[in-house]
Amino acid sequence: MAKHQEFVSIIYQIGINRCVDVPQRISSQLSDDRFINVTAEVDGFSFEAKLQPNKNGGHRLFLNTKIRVEIKRDTGDSVTVRLAKNDDISQITIPADLKSSLESVGLSLSNFQKLTYSQQKEIVNYIEAAKTIETRQKRISQVQTILEQKLSASK
Repeated sequence: MAKHQEFVSIIYQIGINRCVDVPQRISSQLSDDRFINVTAEVDGFSFEAKLQPNKNGGHRLFLNTKIRVEIKRDTGDSVTVRLAKNDDISQITIPADLKSSLESVGLSLSNFQKLTYSQQKEIVNYIEAAKTIETRQKRISQVQTILEQKLSASK
């Protein structure tokens, strides 16, 4: 695994999401890629993630509720972050019915893959946890609507 890059950052909020900015020098040391798969450690809690590009040419790391609860930190708190590039990060397998549904309304696989690793995993787990076909279809429809809104908002 690559050498860890360490920095201290303040958690801030974008909409309902919490994240930290990765210093540009660290982003560029990790990779020139737009999205960077990493193994992250925030205040001692380790997880896999995908760094997302920010408007300043750098990247940000999103911190979901599970992470924030584990480290007992939230918006405005300072955290120590360690990152290492991870090309071995697991790829999320998109269920065929979800993929088909997204493609039927003009949303491509690349739209789904623009989501963070954690978001992709959460969506797939949400759909897979449905106990009936009706619930599964309802959840797929909800995901489709959310992705359509995100896509139209980014235009």
